[in-house]
Amino acid sequence: MNLEHIFVTPFFHDFLNLSSTDLEEYAVRLRGQSDGRQKSNRLGWQSNDIQGDEEVAPLVDAINQRLVDVSRYSGLKNDKRLVVDNMWVNINSKYSYNRSHIHAKSIFSGTYYVKVPDNSGNLNFKNPSQLQRLFIQDIDHHIEELNDFVAQNWIVQPKIDMMVLFPSWLEHDVDQNLNDDVRISIAFNTAIK
Repeated sequence: MNLEHIFVTPFFHDFLNLSSTDLEEYAVRLRGQSDGRQKSNRLGWQSNDIQGDEEVAPLVDAINQRLVDVSRYSGLKNDKRLVVDNMWVNINSKYSYNRSHIHAKSIFSGTYYVKVPDNSGNLNFKNPSQLQRLFIQDIDHHIEELNDFVAQNWIVQPKIDMMVLFPSWLEHDVDQNLNDDVRISIAFNTAIK
């Protein structure tokens, strides 16, 4: 029997080989200058848009280089490409987390991990077909091994210098930081130019 995958949910990841020390110092300095904003973060701190800041220019360049391949994968016309559209810092101290959300008015969204202490919170994606699973027989007790067809969640354990990229409509959350130290990430959205 032939098998094809339809309506695929792509997930990209890479290590960018950037200086996390410089970005960490920049993030801490930003937090000292602003009360930040409240979006999906709970008990943590989130900056306003930072995309134009000189300190993140190498990060924006590294992401935009990888977006060339993502643009091709997405089937964009030759004269169109995905680029970083906006970007912000997240600093999650102990017990802070990000509630479930999506990123509206974007194509792909992503996160770059600057500082990741142990047990400081995984990134969790919800299977977009989860609602449809309510209408089929409960197969969880009958399968030998979870796979991308039957899994309800996809869990990413962040690592320093790791960038992840996913469709902006994909619902996700971040677990509570249970470490005494902060987790620092820089999140971003893309747009077609």
